[in-house]
Amino acid sequence: MFVFGEQLTKENSYYDSFFISNGDTVWYKLGSDWSDSEVDWLINARTGLFALVDTNLNVITEFKYTYAYPFSQGMNTVGASINNKWGVVNKLGEEVVKFKYPHSPYSFYDTILKKEFYIFKKRHKEGVIDEDGDIVIPFDRVEIFNCGYGILQIQKGKNYFWYFLRTKKTILHGTQTVECSFYKSGKTIIIDEKTGKCGVIDTTGTFIKPCVYDRNEVKKFLK
Repeated sequence: MFVFGEQLTKENSYYDSFFISNGDTVWYKLGSDWSDSEVDWLINARTGLFALVDTNLNVITEFKYTYAYPFSQGMNTVGASINNKWGVVNKLGEEVVKFKYPHSPYSFYDTILKKEFYIFKKRHKEGVIDEDGDIVIPFDRVEIFNCGYGILQIQKGKNYFWYFLRTKKTILHGTQTVECSFYKSGKTIIIDEKTGKCGVIDTTGTFIKPCVYDRNEVKKFLK
């Protein structure tokens, strides 16, 4: 039996509506709706656990997740947790990353590769896993930061690198600086930190122009 209703009290201000199924009240969370996705999460009020459902309230997964991020902005996968262990679930309810990580991941969508990635931490080291569950960068980095355009800034040991996801190329930070603000041409400026001269690279880490130009001069190659 399903009974639908509204509950907008002060105590339940985070919830928008609810229904009752077999004696359990299941809340639908305000602010997490189907405007961006054909699936969403429901919360069982008795257990506090999340389940993935479609727009017809067909349950895709069991009510077993202790927390889950919404499928917003067209994301195909999201981070979720079971008993304080984090993993990744896709829209089909498949757990593409096993629930074994102690911390919530940082997720990002790469506009160049058109793919979702997750930065997880394990034993004080960070790594990157893609939406298919494949490890892109192993867990031997101290810190990983997403710069956008398929470029990551990573720390391994005492050194920092620019890492290009499309080609897996690296550039040592401290010798050259990549300006992560690409033009429509897919190019940006790279600066030789010893000479101060500028060059041009693309999103694969390929040099278009060497670092021999003044800053004002190199801009003509970005068009």
